[in-house]
Amino acid sequence: NTVPATFWAIYHLAAHPEALQVVRQEILDVLRAN
Repeated sequence: NTVPATFWAIYHLAAHPEALQVVRQEILDVLRAN
């Protein structure tokens, strides 16, 4: 089940650049906090 879930998550992020930006910002915030 991991492979299909990963595929659809990446597909969604590729189809919705605004979602990708939110994910990138969240990752950067977590990295800066540590």
